[in-house]
Amino acid sequence: MVDKKQKEMQEKVLVYQILQNQLEEFTQQATAIETRLAELELTTHALKEMKGVEPDSETLFHMGGGCYGHGKLTDRSKFLIEVGAGIMANKTLPDAIAIIDERKNEVEKIKDKLLAEIEKIGDGMNQIGLELQKLNREGGGKDDSGITVD
Repeated sequence: MVDKKQKEMQEKVLVYQILQNQLEEFTQQATAIETRLAELELTTHALKEMKGVEPDSETLFHMGGGCYGHGKLTDRSKFLIEVGAGIMANKTLPDAIAIIDERKNEVEKIKDKLLAEIEKIGDGMNQIGLELQKLNREGGGKDDSGITVD
């Protein structure tokens, strides 16, 4: 009987550790998504600022990685934007903004799904933690898994 409870505890500890690993992975993915959203927001802001920039006026251009270059905007009517698979196309300012906004919406949806999964994993970990506490109390033994079940 004791062996059965120990085996059950070990199985729950294993599931808990698997969920913990998934939680860490998903949290890293959520951080990457937040970075992507910030990049898209910066791009949208920069494109909207272009409306007020006069042709041939000097401005700063974001080069990536926190680097900006000085240059002149010679044509506000066309922007080169990646449309997929490494293919670039000239787009008008409103079209470029719409494409970036669409990408932002897609990334937001992915973020929402990921956060829902993170919440489900957290709930699962909490449930397993409660079950481990119950088993530990019933068994009167020690949990040598390294997981605190107080």
